[in-house]
Amino acid sequence: MKNCVKCGAEISEGAKFCNVCGRNQEAEKVNATQSEPVVEKNVPIQEKLSEQLKDNQTVQQLTNESKNYFRWLNQQIKISDKRAESHVPLFGFINFILLIVLNSIALSVSIGRFSFFVAKAPLASFFESVTVVGVYFSLLFFGFYFIVNRRRIQKLQFTEVFDALLSPASVVVYISLGSVLLSLIMIESISFTVALLLLSALIVSLSFVDQIFKISGAFGRFFLTLFTMAVPLTILFFILKFIVETRMV
Repeated sequence: MKNCVKCGAEISEGAKFCNVCGRNQEAEKVNATQSEPVVEKNVPIQEKLSEQLKDNQTVQQLTNESKNYFRWLNQQIKISDKRAESHVPLFGFINFILLIVLNSIALSVSIGRFSFFVAKAPLASFFESVTVVGVYFSLLFFGFYFIVNRRRIQKLQFTEVFDALLSPASVVVYISLGSVLLSLIMIESISFTVALLLLSALIVSLSFVDQIFKISGAFGRFFLTLFTMAVPLTILFFILKFIVETRMV
């Protein structure tokens, strides 16, 4: 025995119609089976819509963060004193990454167009440039990190050290971007690219000196900046010399 789908009266197992209300039992089964796939189809659609909404929110959040970054970057450059108040230490790390990547792109493009160098794959040239530029600024950063934390009672985290060193030197991001544009526009751009790279290194070194030594005299400040700039450059020179001599053996 089974129950009627409409009135609940007991009917025989194989009955197609209810003896009490006359409801067609087979039609109700067909309707039930047809309605189930519709519900199942709606589930993945809702999941896709929710995923798309999340993706849109992520894109919007990244867009807002990029706008905040460039707004912060411009504030660092426009202020009259040494450094604007920064609430996002991660932006200093972004400055560091852009400084290396943009200058490496400009350097690899310029080297590829310079006839003196042996032609090589652009990607290989880019990775070599990233290594050279990255090692130089990393040496400068770790020197700053070591000296700052030796002088401070409360130690700074990595992101805070990036922020302290590179926030006052935020203009190097635009200088590096200009170097990329020049390397793409000019055929013989290697000299301009190297000059802008050295200018960026000089500005970061100046920030290094101002944050640590606090020298007021322009003469001493200038030469100490040149010394700070030359130390990692000298270390990098000997590293590259050692690598070249090792390969030749």
